[in-house]
Amino acid sequence: MPELPEVETVARSLQQMFAGRTITKVQCLRKNLRYDLQPRKLNNICKGQSITNILRRGKYMIWQIKDKAIIVHLGMSGRFCKLDKKAAYDKHDHVIFELDDKQQIRYRDPRRFGLIIAIDDGKWQQHSLMVHLGVEPLEVHNPQMFVTKAQKRSLPIKQFIMDQKIIVGVGNIYANEALFASAIHPCTPANALNHQEWRTLLKEIRRVLRSAIVRGGTTLQDKGFSDVEGNHGEFAIDLNVYARKDEPCYFCEETIKSCVIGGRSTFFCVNCQVL
Repeated sequence: MPELPEVETVARSLQQMFAGRTITKVQCLRKNLRYDLQPRKLNNICKGQSITNILRRGKYMIWQIKDKAIIVHLGMSGRFCKLDKKAAYDKHDHVIFELDDKQQIRYRDPRRFGLIIAIDDGKWQQHSLMVHLGVEPLEVHNPQMFVTKAQKRSLPIKQFIMDQKIIVGVGNIYANEALFASAIHPCTPANALNHQEWRTLLKEIRRVLRSAIVRGGTTLQDKGFSDVEGNHGEFAIDLNVYARKDEPCYFCEETIKSCVIGGRSTFFCVNCQVL
């Protein structure tokens, strides 16, 4: 699933693609993705309009159109492609945004877990998908709120920082990497971290996410992620532990181990991250 850096990369790409362009029509080639697409409503909001801004909130994008908005989530396999309107359709092209320069922005999603929701009053912050989201990791510096939230939470710290109601956008890849950079074992109970450990962890979360954004996100061997122009993210070359089970740690040469936490594969160095 695309995480914060991938969504930020796509949002910035789309912002450039839509800049100065008018949407002439929206075609929905199926009625639903994760939720009903409401094709008529989506077309009515977009037709003849320009997208004035694209925001990111956690793993969501918010497309702003005058006093209206569209909430977008890429799900597990969603992506946007910019193509000439004469280009052949892929069987997984589900929503087509036609532009006034005869180009199309196509939403392609083989697994169909993504969503595109039209908000006709523009009050996207009040949507049920938005109201329970946690803080933005790039904007938080004070660890006290996390110390407080974690006081009665004994679940593993990795699972805690992946809870989107606590902190948004930190998925499996970047949780693994931030914990390694902080020298914190992923199985450490959340309520066992002290103030300084939280400060270090938040700093490393910000650093890892910002570095990944600069690299255009992470594209793994499955080639599952690419930006609107088809470029792959390059942060995979900077991964220290993620998907490196049984390989030597770059820092101490101890073998990278793995386990499952909260249903997600977890990678760590037992020497650099002592439990």
